[in-house]
Amino acid sequence: MIDEFKIWNAMRTETQIKEGMNIIIGANTPGLMLYLQMHDGEGTSIMDKSGKGLHASVTSPSWTMPYSNLIYTWTPATTPQTGATVLATPMANTTYSLIATSQESGCQGSYSLPVKVKPSPCIADRSRLVDEESSVSEGEDVMSHGVHIYPNPNDGSFIISLKEAQQVTIEIIDAKGNKVKEVKGSADQFNIDALNLSAGLYAVNIITNGKMISRKMTIIK
Repeated sequence: MIDEFKIWNAMRTETQIKEGMNIIIGANTPGLMLYLQMHDGEGTSIMDKSGKGLHASVTSPSWTMPYSNLIYTWTPATTPQTGATVLATPMANTTYSLIATSQESGCQGSYSLPVKVKPSPCIADRSRLVDEESSVSEGEDVMSHGVHIYPNPNDGSFIISLKEAQQVTIEIIDAKGNKVKEVKGSADQFNIDALNLSAGLYAVNIITNGKMISRKMTIIK
């Protein structure tokens, strides 16, 4: 069984070999001439990760997926919560932690990834205009304000119900602060069709009588 194959243009020391055994080496690393990772799990082509473009092919390979015995756990919450690949759409600077656990030995490895989020001036500016009484803080129950958004998460199709019929403007704001959808009307329930929006975290602003309630909503595809 071969996991990866490297060619260097200089002799490697024993220490260098051991240090590079269990890590993924970046493209265009000095001295790296060929880097084949057998991680695709299908097909007969193997892509060169060295940056030199020296791709290879194999005949009738028998693939074994790497790290198939590992359980991945991410914090804070991601979509999904486990797995080697997850989706996260933070609204503020966040450090994500990954713990990989071997199902065979129980051994664990951890990794932390800080993510910096560019401030969203549109959302910030609008929040300054929000009346203290009508705004919804992170920990409050939105139902206490007579507003309910469901389902949440959703696929872009959801319902906003109000305590009573009233004239409102509904805005959907993406993570960059862009208004991607606006709905106006007078009713106690609105069926919102935003199926064209990509997966991610959005702010839903419900504006009426000069006041605004803002809630987070997640779209999953």
